[in-house]
This record gives sequence, C-alpha cells and structure tokens, in this order.
Amino acid sequence: MNIAKYCHSKGMNKEENKNFVSNIKATAKAIRSQLSYKGGMYYPISDIIKYDANSDMKCFIIDELK
Repeated sequence: MNIAKYCHSKGMNKEENKNFVSNIKATAKAIRSQLSYKGGMYYPISDIIKYDANSDMKCFIIDELK
C-alpha cells in the first residue's frame, strides 16, 4: 500500500495527507542523521526504528529511507 492509498483509507483530507507525508519525511531524516556508516547499507530494523510503530508506518519510513 502506498501513502496516498493509506491516507485515503483513513479518511484524511488533503491537508492531513500533506502533514502525514511531511512527518514521514522528517522522521526518516532524523533517523538518517543518527546512522553511522558501517561499511555497508543494511541495518536491522530494530536498530533503525526504536519505537513501537504500526507495520504500515514502518514500511513508509523504510521506503523513505531508501
């Protein structure tokens, strides 16, 4: 599921959709700034996302990190 379909299924309007997308981008940027280069590009998800997020949110954040 992509972000637009997710927001539509949750009944979000255009402004809420924009806020949701910007929050995902800001979260990914904050995570990316804390990562250190370890000679590769793969990190365990538990090292990247250290809080309890639902599975959809984790997918959106990981997609944004790509």
